[in-house]
Amino acid sequence: MMSEIVQFFPRHDIDAAANLAAFIRLCRDDLKVFGPVDWDANEWDVSDEVGSQSGHSERRTSLCFSSASGVPFRNPFADFVKAYLRYAYGWRPTKSHMRRLFAARMLEEALTETIGSGDVSKAGPEIFNRAAAKIKVAYAPGTAYAVGGALSKIAEFLSEHRLVGIPFQWTSPIRAHHSSLKRIGAEADAVRQKKLPSQSALDALPKCFSLAQSPRDIVISSISALLCSAPDRIGEVFSLPADCEVEAVHDGNMRYGLRWWPEKGAEPMVKWIPPIMVDVVKEAIRRLRLVTDHAREIAAWYVKHPAQIYLPEKLCHLRGAARLNNNEAADILGFAKGNSAWVWGRNHDVTIHGRDTQRFVYFSDLERAVLTTLPSSFPIADRRTGLRFDEALLIMRLSEMTDRFGTSSCMIEAIKYDHVRFGLSLSKRGSTIFSRLGFTEPDGSPIRMSTHQFRHWLNTIAQRGGLSQLDIAKWSGRANIHQNSVYDHMTADEFMVMARDVAEDDRRLFGPLAEISARIPVSHAEFIRAQFPMAHTTELGFCVHDFAMLPCQLHRDCINCEEHVCVKGDKAKTEHIRKQLTIAEEQLARAGVAVGGGTWGADRWLEHHLATVARLRFLLGILDDPEVPNGSIIRMAPPGSLSTPDDRLRFADIPEMSTHPSFLDETRLLLDDMS
Repeated sequence: MMSEIVQFFPRHDIDAAANLAAFIRLCRDDLKVFGPVDWDANEWDVSDEVGSQSGHSERRTSLCFSSASGVPFRNPFADFVKAYLRYAYGWRPTKSHMRRLFAARMLEEALTETIGSGDVSKAGPEIFNRAAAKIKVAYAPGTAYAVGGALSKIAEFLSEHRLVGIPFQWTSPIRAHHSSLKRIGAEADAVRQKKLPSQSALDALPKCFSLAQSPRDIVISSISALLCSAPDRIGEVFSLPADCEVEAVHDGNMRYGLRWWPEKGAEPMVKWIPPIMVDVVKEAIRRLRLVTDHAREIAAWYVKHPAQIYLPEKLCHLRGAARLNNNEAADILGFAKGNSAWVWGRNHDVTIHGRDTQRFVYFSDLERAVLTTLPSSFPIADRRTGLRFDEALLIMRLSEMTDRFGTSSCMIEAIKYDHVRFGLSLSKRGSTIFSRLGFTEPDGSPIRMSTHQFRHWLNTIAQRGGLSQLDIAKWSGRANIHQNSVYDHMTADEFMVMARDVAEDDRRLFGPLAEISARIPVSHAEFIRAQFPMAHTTELGFCVHDFAMLPCQLHRDCINCEEHVCVKGDKAKTEHIRKQLTIAEEQLARAGVAVGGGTWGADRWLEHHLATVARLRFLLGILDDPEVPNGSIIRMAPPGSLSTPDDRLRFADIPEMSTHPSFLDETRLLLDDMS
């Protein structure tokens, strides 16, 4: 349960150092976020409060207040970081708390190098710039962008709460990184092989689903079926309630979906299942409910009776017993006969009385020990959603997912990430579902899969099918469409096939798409239908930008936009393009005069008008070419990439274009031509 939040209000009649001391004192003494902690310790275990990023994983989550090399922070910086992380998490809980800590580490280094101490009250923009530079060196581009954002939040917090001597505004200069995906070569093939499941795995999965008999094989194969139906994260699957199915009528058709809670920013949703997978998913949910019903029954007992052990109906008579012999204790625990009950009891601090065949344990001692095995968060199975154990789909009786122990009759556990991971990929812990059911790779090696490969595979299928980037992002539960590219593993050959599919006999395609295949014909109607489903007309042609994703970034400067398309043979629009060229040439001439007169900033207008004139001339050259058939689609290349043998305009690749000698010479040549 979230701790009560206390707000810090800075005083305006004291200096930054005094406000900082007051802030640290409040966070240390009054805040209860992260639970009771040893303030002076260099590491806090916050697992019980924030959970893990790996679903129901056994991994612990700790905050280490030290540099990247492991040197503990010194005060006053250590106190500030502890206070800030506690306060920030209280107001905005996040699973990305490590970004805040990484940003703090770089800030501490910048402070120490600049002013000789970690006193944040003396921080300013120059120190944050230094910290940002360190972040770019220390982390990969994608991580650096996220950590830079956390650093911006620290700067904003310090200024807004008067914790620095001179308030300032600072934004991280680290820009978002969108990696260019390589599709050709050995490196690209290696990445593709690592991210996507093998064909043997894909062939074996449906057979495993059909053959599964044991509870753990049913769980692994059913979870795999869910991951094959939609691009889900394994943590999202663990968050499914037992009552997760939704059916609704849409456009006259019955649709089937699952209630979903995305992990990374998107809103809770109903994730609709493709019709071809509906029967499979329904069967998977039915099987999962069947093998987990008993565990939910046990969980419901402990929700209602938190101080009493659960007993199956056939053992209820033992509840009044004072003592339990070995067989009775083993029956309650669900273990095999023999000494298993005594072994378990010793491992859980249960005192065993008597000797030899007269040994016994007190019922109350066994009951106490069993109750301590309940998950630490009980009755909450998922803190993010508030899902209780008696409502969760994926819980089992203790040890039911392994073959090393007997299945408990009175203890439960959440199905964890490691259960699924080791069920799909061989480890030292035992066999996988593939090996248990007799499936291998063609060379006899074991089949290995990861839960995230399903997500990469389905995203790649969506890319192959031409699903829009916005739809792929929504289907995958993403808040940012730019993340789609990381999951796109189409090969270059697949792109060639897609390009050929838009071909038609009597038309030709111009522009960047033509670089894929120089002789791909396409009709006006087919091109618009296949490539530009959201086009709208303009004065020069039509715009294919998807405004649902992003507003126009060029303020209707259509001629310099690579998302603008013209049609050969449209006389009215061609004449308008000629008028635009005349206007652009007049503006270019005026800009040239202004540059010659030394007007400040005129060089930038000259650069822009030069590019515009060049693009308009190039476009008209195509529109006036008798060899280009009417109806042909013309899509201009990105600005700066035009190049023709007789084009006398050149663009100097330096910032100070107006002062470059060759640039001025060719500008005069162009102006002379127009006069």
